[in-house]
Amino acid sequence: MATLCSHGRVPGHIGANMSYRVDLILESEQRSGSLLSPKSLMRIVCTMLPVVILCFVAVEVMQAWSLKSEVDRIEAEWDRMRPEQREASMVRSNLTVSTEVVAEMTAWRNSRLAWETQLLSLQTLVPEDVQLTLIRSDQRIRLENKILPVRDFTVIIKGRAVGFSAKENVEALEQSVNDTDCFKEVQKEAKVTSFVADQNKDADRLDRVFEMACKYKPKAFK
Repeated sequence: MATLCSHGRVPGHIGANMSYRVDLILESEQRSGSLLSPKSLMRIVCTMLPVVILCFVAVEVMQAWSLKSEVDRIEAEWDRMRPEQREASMVRSNLTVSTEVVAEMTAWRNSRLAWETQLLSLQTLVPEDVQLTLIRSDQRIRLENKILPVRDFTVIIKGRAVGFSAKENVEALEQSVNDTDCFKEVQKEAKVTSFVADQNKDADRLDRVFEMACKYKPKAFK
């Protein structure tokens, strides 16, 4: 709607100078004096919001594509390494078995007795009138304190003693075995368990047969 305005000195006086300004712009078409009007701001928001959403979607799509590419790469690498992994697993299994075998063999070796030293020493201790007829080693495996596996050894020695000093010779042999260092280190005790007359038809009435048991200290598997 056009607006008519008048300017003058005194309204209503005849002959007064009059000036008129006609505003032909409708109120709805008049612009605001501010830099951003509400309508302009709304148009900017409506324009930028789809762009922001598209950018966000694009970033998410790129990240998803990157992750999928990384997964594909890892899966391909895994497939490539699968034969090597099977071989490594087999080698590891064989190594475990070999290690267990070596450990077991080492434990058996550490728990053995130096029989050669025992026999050589025993040979020097036997009196002249004593003849050994049997040397037997017996062993059993048990758990010490219900935890540690050990080997218990017992050596049975049988023999004949002849002549008047048969008893003294057997007692001397028993004492020597108990007092000799190489036996003391590994034995608990050596003891004559049997001493009787020799029943062999060719034996003299003073001849005797005896049996001695040598009990050894337990040897641990380690």
